[in-house]
Amino acid sequence: MQEAKQFVEVLYESTEDLQSIFLQFEEVSLMSMGEILMYHPVEYDVATRKKAFSVMMRLLKCDPVDVKKRWGLLLDAVYVSFLSPDYDDLNTDLREGYQFIIEEIEKTVSERSFVLDDERQSDSNERQDAPVVIVTSQFLKTSHAPTRRVLDYAYTIKTRLHVPVVIVNDSCMNGENHWVSFNYADVYNEMKEYQYKDEAFPFLQIPKIMPDIDEIIKVLSYIRNLKPRLVYNVSGYSIVADLCRAFAKTASIPCAIDFPVSMAEYMVLPRGLRETDEKTIKTFKSWQKPVISRYNYIYPRGDSDDYKRTDYGINEEDFVLAVVGNRLETEMRDEFLMVIRDILNKFKNACVLFIGNIDDKERIAGIIEENKRLVFAGNVSNGGECVKMADLYIQPTRAGGGRSAFEAAYHGLPVVTVRYGDVWGTMGDEFTVEDYDGMREKISEYINDKTYYDVMSKKAKQRADELEDMEGTFVDLFEKLDVKY
Repeated sequence: MQEAKQFVEVLYESTEDLQSIFLQFEEVSLMSMGEILMYHPVEYDVATRKKAFSVMMRLLKCDPVDVKKRWGLLLDAVYVSFLSPDYDDLNTDLREGYQFIIEEIEKTVSERSFVLDDERQSDSNERQDAPVVIVTSQFLKTSHAPTRRVLDYAYTIKTRLHVPVVIVNDSCMNGENHWVSFNYADVYNEMKEYQYKDEAFPFLQIPKIMPDIDEIIKVLSYIRNLKPRLVYNVSGYSIVADLCRAFAKTASIPCAIDFPVSMAEYMVLPRGLRETDEKTIKTFKSWQKPVISRYNYIYPRGDSDDYKRTDYGINEEDFVLAVVGNRLETEMRDEFLMVIRDILNKFKNACVLFIGNIDDKERIAGIIEENKRLVFAGNVSNGGECVKMADLYIQPTRAGGGRSAFEAAYHGLPVVTVRYGDVWGTMGDEFTVEDYDGMREKISEYINDKTYYDVMSKKAKQRADELEDMEGTFVDLFEKLDVKY
């Protein structure tokens, strides 16, 4: 523990010689930063962890370090920053590091005789057969919320706006990560067409560890030959989508609720502007433009999964709080668990349903005395249907959760979240509280006041209806981007 901290201090204090120290002691450098940021972060104070993160951000700009290693560091940083708000004030450094790598790759691609010459294909917006190319950096199963978003976007654009759509996974989340590996589905490597609902979409996936210059050039040629009216990146962190800016109109929307990390021409923000966004906008290149839009979700109809309270030992008269997520193990900090503890101590008819895998149940039971009223559903095949068993959706301070909050609202569950992350952006101010003390008060109000609960349940359903208006969102967005349909 002490050795890792001391070595990170050496790296942090290094200025001009950081890259030489890293290259000479690469293994111990990575082990030290991984120990602090990934493996045992709770054993280190915030200042030490932020120093380790800052070192990573500086390494992104050290071009003597192999670009695949730096891309791996970037992906590690994306994961670490997603798990904790402690690194939010270093977001500008992450964006600038990303831009540095993209510009470096852009130069390399140009040197390899692929011409990136800013000659836009002016007739693309006039041709009815010109597609929208949706580029994502990760494509998995439909149970994966970002993948479902790509498919719902594609389906809406094709069936409602009557514009052809091509889907490309540039696999940029499939890198040489040092501490964590993002999922990658090689089953799609040979797929030429993806069937979703009653529509088929031309499909291409890069089958290599990224960034792979040869594959990037190959896919850029493929997209340029399509003469797209728009290259629309979903998620950010997409090398291919960003390089398409040379010959096509590009836009990027995040899978989170802030501006994407992207070099696209149009940076789509799926909510209203906040004062804190000004710092991010200052990182934009001169040719990048912010565009205000909104988030959308589509609830899948016809799902047959049926979840019953009796199957989980929950009484029909219980008031059930739902906590949903794939990373609850690390995202539920003690302060949030103390909220649950206080509510269960106060209300004997309350219980908590955790949806998502949790291995360390002993830690939770050690904080919450009334642990017999904790229900661990684990990973389920259909979280949207499982959450129907609950009465209220509550959210710890974490970045993700937008889709699960929408699914809860779709079923009429009010939502309680602090002013942070995707759920705040998804549900709006009416379902937020300032802090965990406010969360205690709000949960108590829902349990005590049936009239208030019914009013907010109705508002939750109304909000879900707004979020499902994907066609209206794209009509508005295409008008702002001057994309004809």
